Amino acid sequence: MFTAFNEAERERSKLSEALTKSQDKAIRRISELREQSELDRLNKADLTNNFQTSIEEKDSEIEALKTQVNCLHKLVCYLVE
Repeated sequence: MFTAFNEAERERSKLSEALTKSQDKAIRRISELREQSELDRLNKADLTNNFQTSIEEKDSEIEALKTQVNCLHKLVCYLVE
């Protein structure tokens, strides 16, 4: 009976060790995923900011070109008269 108890205790110890290793591995993986998620979030924010800046620059260029077209149109109208 004592031998069976010792064997059961060893088995419990092995299972406990396996569970602890599994939990540690899962916790590390969760930490890695959280870190990756944060990096992805920061990257997305940076890309969004860069894209918005690019759009604003293009809008400014478009407005400048519209102004040039209007000036040229007025000049042509003046010359035609």
